[in-house]
Amino acid sequence: DGSLDVGLSSRPLKEAEIEKGAAAMVYAQTPLVFVTSHKTEKTDYSLKDMASIYAGALKTWPDGSLIRLVMRPESESTTQDLMNMSPEMAGAVRHALSQEGMIVAINDQDNLDTVENVPGAIGVATLSQVVSEKRLVRVLSLDGVVPSLETLADGTYTHRKTFYLVTTPNPPAAVKSFIDFVR
Repeated sequence: DGSLDVGLSSRPLKEAEIEKGAAAMVYAQTPLVFVTSHKTEKTDYSLKDMASIYAGALKTWPDGSLIRLVMRPESESTTQDLMNMSPEMAGAVRHALSQEGMIVAINDQDNLDTVENVPGAIGVATLSQVVSEKRLVRVLSLDGVVPSLETLADGTYTHRKTFYLVTTPNPPAAVKSFIDFVR
């Protein structure tokens, strides 16, 4: 409605938002990563392994410790990104969300706080949050690829979170200048 000049979003705009005059442009991408605070020696998992964890078929770490899955709400964009990793992952995430007693973290900070503090916890986060907040979690490699800005840029790691600047279609000069600075 014009009350803000610029905003940030971690999801694409909805059609209704575009119809009301919002415009979005990508300003950053970061790897979407699986994280744990568990001291496992195995740090490389396949996407199939992750789907097995989310589906409840793989319940323990290699040392026999219980895996505790930390979820985000289904409507959260990170959950949608997780579900978009593969059809198997989508079904596994839906299964996990349907389980009674599942740990569900409401926001990004709560998510990583929970992964850091619940024994055996595993969850999903962005590499940018893990690094910028100096989180005490281990980033797991996926299908033999260590998630990094380099592997995201060269296409060997394909799972990402995209961030958008949101403005009106013709923002004021000061906003254009800010956008140029960010980009």
